[in-house]
Amino acid sequence: MKITIPTNTAIINMLNAKNERIPSPTIIQITIETFVPKGIFWFGPGNLNDNILKNLIKDSVNQRMFSDVDNGTFLSGGIDSSTISLQLKEIDNHKMTAHNIFFKETDFNEYKDAKIVSDYLKIKLDYYEIPQEKNLVHDFPSLIDAMDQPMSDTSFIATYYLSKYSSAKSKVVLSGDGGDELFCGYDTYIADIYRKFFPKINLRSRFIKKIISKLFKTKFTKVGVDYKITKFLNALS
Repeated sequence: MKITIPTNTAIINMLNAKNERIPSPTIIQITIETFVPKGIFWFGPGNLNDNILKNLIKDSVNQRMFSDVDNGTFLSGGIDSSTISLQLKEIDNHKMTAHNIFFKETDFNEYKDAKIVSDYLKIKLDYYEIPQEKNLVHDFPSLIDAMDQPMSDTSFIATYYLSKYSSAKSKVVLSGDGGDELFCGYDTYIADIYRKFFPKINLRSRFIKKIISKLFKTKFTKVGVDYKITKFLNALS
């Protein structure tokens, strides 16, 4: 694939106009006139022990932070963001701040976990509250405009405000995004292991689905129990 980029034209606008996306996985080389994928960058894990992994993460953080500005992290209290925060603290403790988005809804709020980690690491934690509904409606066009491409994951709302607020204090902010895919952190990966121990079932009948809906009422949570069970049973069918 080769795309010619006219001078002073945004790459993303050109891609949108042609209804094309950057192939994955590829490395790209960009000049004023050309936009050319340069090949596959996947590589195997090889012999990956704890020391090698720790050094890889440390080198990755070191390459992305800047010594002459205030660095920060998006800290949720999970393994990924906590690991990044630990590595950044060891490298740039005096200039780092952790940032967290605060939800009034308990099931969505991760502030307590982030506070436990920040206290343990002895780093400053700033938190910001998600705006009220009327403010969110007003800001929504800006949220969409800030996206590289459409996505169905509503986490982009929290990420937008967290980025907006934290940029006033930290000029470089690192996050743990991608860690769940790399280290199998999602419930989906755990469910896939359990799936091997269950027989296949037939869900063409609505009987099982009705039982699930009766036993587990849908709640306003991140991922409800009924949703997890239904998805799991669908995978068994």
